[in-house]
Amino acid sequence: MKDKIYKVLVCPKCKSDLEFVLHKEFSCKACSRRYPVQSGTVNFLSNEIEVSDIRSIRSKSKFNGLLRKVFMAIKTSHTFKTKRSKNRIPSLINSLEFNEFSINVGAGNTNYSPEIINIDVEATENGDIIADGRNLPVRTGSVSLVISQAVLEHTPETSLNLAEIERVLKTNGILYVEVPFMQTYHAHPHDYFRFTHHGLKSYLHNFEVIEEGIAVGPASAASLNLRMFLATLFSFGNKNLFIIFGVIFGWLTLPLKYFDYFLESNPLSYHSASGIYVLARKKN
Repeated sequence: MKDKIYKVLVCPKCKSDLEFVLHKEFSCKACSRRYPVQSGTVNFLSNEIEVSDIRSIRSKSKFNGLLRKVFMAIKTSHTFKTKRSKNRIPSLINSLEFNEFSINVGAGNTNYSPEIINIDVEATENGDIIADGRNLPVRTGSVSLVISQAVLEHTPETSLNLAEIERVLKTNGILYVEVPFMQTYHAHPHDYFRFTHHGLKSYLHNFEVIEEGIAVGPASAASLNLRMFLATLFSFGNKNLFIIFGVIFGWLTLPLKYFDYFLESNPLSYHSASGIYVLARKKN
C-alpha cells in the first residue's frame, strides 16, 4: 500500500478521519465503519461486495481459459493515439510538486506513475483503493490533480461523480477528463452516455476550461464502427459469429486508424472524433 494514501483517506460515508488498525483495516473514528486492506488495496466497498466476489464477476463476464487467451492474443485495438495524446496525462502528473497528491478515478489497469493513487470500483492489477466515484474516500480539498479517463460514460449519475471530484480538488486544482464521442457500445458492466465538448463542459460550472481537444481521432472511430458494422452484418444475429467476424474485420479495418496521425490536428476532426478531452482548473 502506498504510504501517501494515509494522508488523504477519510470515511466515504461520513468523511471523518480513519485509523489504521493492526495493519489489516481502516476504522472510522466517528461512525466506526471498518474497511479492510486486501493485497495492498483498501476496500471501501467491502460491506457491499467482497473483492473475491468482484473478481468472480469479472471472470464470469469474459471468456475463460484457453479460449480467452487465444482471443486476447489475436484481437486488435481500434484506438490509435498520437505521441502527443499519450503524453498528456504523464506530463500533468510530472508537473506536480513532490508533496502534491493526484488520483485516477476509474483507473482500471492503468498505472501512469507510482505517485498517483489509483481508484476503481473493482479489484485491479494496479489498484490502490476500491470505492464508488460518487462517494470518494478522499479528504476535501486535498488533491491537486484528478484524472478521469474513459469513465463517465459508465456512470449513471455524471453530476454526482463530477461533484465528488470537485470536492476533493484543491482550489486551482486540475481536472483532466477524457470521454467517448463516436464510439460503439462497450459495457463494463454498463454503458450510458456519449459526450460532445459542449455537453461535457455543461457539468463543469465551477471550473475554468484551460484546454479542450481530441483524445482519439475520427479514423479510429471509422475503424471501430466499420468493424462492428461488418461483424453485425455477416453474423446474422449469432453472437459467436459476431465475435469471430469482429476479430476478422478488426484486422482488415486496422490500417484505417493510423490516419489519425494526420487528422488529430485537423480543426474539423471534432465532428467525428472517437474520443474528446477537457482540461480544466477548479475555481475558488
